[in-house]
Amino acid sequence: MPLPLNAVMLAMRLLQNRSRIPELGALLERLQGAHDPQLPLSSYPIGSVEWLQESLNTLNHAGLVVDGDYGPATKQAIADYQSEHELKVDGWAGPDTVSSIVGELEARSATG
Repeated sequence: MPLPLNAVMLAMRLLQNRSRIPELGALLERLQGAHDPQLPLSSYPIGSVEWLQESLNTLNHAGLVVDGDYGPATKQAIADYQSEHELKVDGWAGPDTVSSIVGELEARSATG
């Protein structure tokens, strides 16, 4: 079974950024605990394009269609999120961006 394109893209970015592997390992362990009651329920796996789109709609009212397409609108919504949260603005949801989104969702969930 071939890997989804977003998984291949993430793997390529990880290989390009090997110095951050320990950081990524910790993030992946955290994300694998997706049953954490602090995280809002989602029908999509954390880190998937659909999850990103749904999360950006929740957090930033991005108005994205949740279709799994990492197209120009999704890339721009991610860049907008990165800019607002003082992250490196590149339009790609790498470990720092995903971690920030998870943290913000957790904070929102905790405050009701």
